[in-house]
Amino acid sequence: MDIRRRILADAPKLATATGAIASFSTDMAAKLKSCVFEVNPVQAGTGDPSPSNVRPITGWTGIAGQRTGKNIWDEESDAGYYDISTGEKASGSNWTRCKNYISVKPSTSYYFYWDYPNTGSFGGVLFYDKDKTFLSAESTSANVLNKAFTTPADCAYITFYARSNWFENVDISINYPATETAYAPYTDTTIPVVFPALGKNLIPENGSGWYSPNGKISSTFSNGTWTISNVHTANRQARLDLGTLAAGTYYISFSSSSTLGTLYVKDVNAATIVSFTSASGITTFTLATAQEIYLLSDGIPAQGSHTVVNLMLSKENV
Repeated sequence: MDIRRRILADAPKLATATGAIASFSTDMAAKLKSCVFEVNPVQAGTGDPSPSNVRPITGWTGIAGQRTGKNIWDEESDAGYYDISTGEKASGSNWTRCKNYISVKPSTSYYFYWDYPNTGSFGGVLFYDKDKTFLSAESTSANVLNKAFTTPADCAYITFYARSNWFENVDISINYPATETAYAPYTDTTIPVVFPALGKNLIPENGSGWYSPNGKISSTFSNGTWTISNVHTANRQARLDLGTLAAGTYYISFSSSSTLGTLYVKDVNAATIVSFTSASGITTFTLATAQEIYLLSDGIPAQGSHTVVNLMLSKENV
């Protein structure tokens, strides 16, 4: 199977922009060379968009990626322990704990590698939900150390602690997947933001475009909505002028109530800059120089239809 297709098929999808961290393992010997974030537009309101239910696209605050190794613990620690009855941090001599919450997936197995000494005591592994509310704890070392353990069904974070001498000159790692049973150093590389915040909608307000042959299709844009009215036969064209844009990278967010055929971004010479066929989504294009461009749909539905497209054009880092 094509590697990119396999990764996209296996990767989890987030339902909202502010959901929990999504993670996945490629489980392949080859290095991961790229990662694709699939994003749908964010719209105000509810229900299907229509002339009587305008749902402007409000944009995203941004998306960033993070690449880590097999070890999910950041290897940062501080003095103290976690109370295994409350999950709270507590002060105590001769105890050391992980400093930060460790993000995990629910009902998932991890391998806890710990080259611990023969003296002293293990403290515990503590489990928390997505709001970092304490769920439960495991204080028996034989149940979690140097073996796979499974997080509870609602678990999103864990912490752990032990006697301080257990942290001295030893290797510790919490590995995912659980088949990785050897020590793995922590690595963390932040992938640059791949989709910046959407700012001002650059499509001219009250803009319009030309019609299909015989002037039977009207095309207008207002308040984030492109309305196309067809009194001709099906599969005609409609155009929306986007104006003259400066050089740079642009994002088009769109969501339609009807099939639009192929949508094209074209320059004044009718050369295609980018095209897309989805009923909703986000696409990008880059202009090397300032150009006058327009948006063209070549598949307006049948006679009598009124197609509504919630549409936003934003420049990178606006």
